[in-house]
Amino acid sequence: MARPLDIVIVGGGIGGLSAAIAIRIAGHNVVVLEAAEKIEEIGAGLQFSANATRILTKWGLDKEILGDVVEPYNCIMRRWQDGSTISTLALHDYHRQTYGAPFWDIHRHDLIVALHRRALELGAEIKTDAKVIDVDFDAGSVTLKSGETYTADLIVGADGLNSLCRQRFVPTELPELTGDMAFRVLLDVADLPADDLEFQELASNPQCTYWLGPSGHAIVYVLKGGRQINLVAVAPDDLPIGVIRAPCQVEDVLKIFKDWDPLLQKIISQEKVIWKWKLHKRPSLDKWCHPSGKFTLLGDAVHPTLPYLSQGAGISLEDAAVLGHILAQRIPLSEAIVQYEALRRPRTTKIVAAATAQQYWYHLHDGEAQRHRDAIMGAEISCEGDPFLWREPTFSPWLYGYDAYKEAEKAVEQGLSLGFANGTAN
Repeated sequence: MARPLDIVIVGGGIGGLSAAIAIRIAGHNVVVLEAAEKIEEIGAGLQFSANATRILTKWGLDKEILGDVVEPYNCIMRRWQDGSTISTLALHDYHRQTYGAPFWDIHRHDLIVALHRRALELGAEIKTDAKVIDVDFDAGSVTLKSGETYTADLIVGADGLNSLCRQRFVPTELPELTGDMAFRVLLDVADLPADDLEFQELASNPQCTYWLGPSGHAIVYVLKGGRQINLVAVAPDDLPIGVIRAPCQVEDVLKIFKDWDPLLQKIISQEKVIWKWKLHKRPSLDKWCHPSGKFTLLGDAVHPTLPYLSQGAGISLEDAAVLGHILAQRIPLSEAIVQYEALRRPRTTKIVAAATAQQYWYHLHDGEAQRHRDAIMGAEISCEGDPFLWREPTFSPWLYGYDAYKEAEKAVEQGLSLGFANGTAN
């Protein structure tokens, strides 16, 4: 590409800001359009394995967020009723040594702040209160609620699970309901009883702990250098059709988990108001790029995934890194985005499918299938097909050992883009 491209990114969340960083590193002009009045993320915890943290490190964000991240020592799978251990996997030093980068738990807000700052440092233009209401794929333009129009060489739709860009791209598509809903609890350790040894142990000896139970599961880990305890619990969906998110009483959540491990109940009982939200996903797309060569999708807008494998935000970072590297090459733009899709779609499709499959394994009722699962998970040496995918001997190296920049560079060296035509990677 002989000149810097003008690129508009729709969405100022993790995917959009990551794309802005990667594309600015590639030398192109970037405008990020965020619908909200300011860049922020209310959410709570995120988990990043080596495939994602090596990207953040390459972008120089590790120095900014090290004071807020937590490196858990282990991932522990427990029985729902009494908290007895099913299986334990070493993280911390083991993850670094095995996959070449750390495993981090981080508050979503801290990551957004760091990404935002880095994008601005690199020269990205970020506009808030800039809600996109329409996309013209052939012209490569978007129209804002204000009536303003932005035209660019490339539009990148990175506007999340309920993406307007995707709705315009695939107007007949409907979300797929999973039958699950999730609850989130975020506790400040300073507000908890100082003499409670269980809370002290959780904060001072950080682990990533799962409870696997009938029709649901829960996960607890520590954020902000041990200053917060984050819990996400999943149970059968009881939200009305059309309602995505709603507050609920703590007592109602405790009823759902009334027979579960007392420690889990104690964590839930410390919260004042708990929000629940419907978990849904969208079908995979046959194509990510418009034939005009002026539009593509990225992150949750194209491959939203259930949180059961802790990879949603991480694969958005991967998308951004690959797209940025490919856009740095001297090949036609239409060819570049086809190559980006060809590199990313097989991997993200496999990860989304694996996360969906975890719903079955995590939610087994007590019985023969559950005992078989626990026996495989609890074996000293993992085997192929282990439901504990974090340690499965073929899947985990493929997932965590992935280096987005190296994979993109390898594709460039092999001339992957030359094998495609007509603007499609199918």
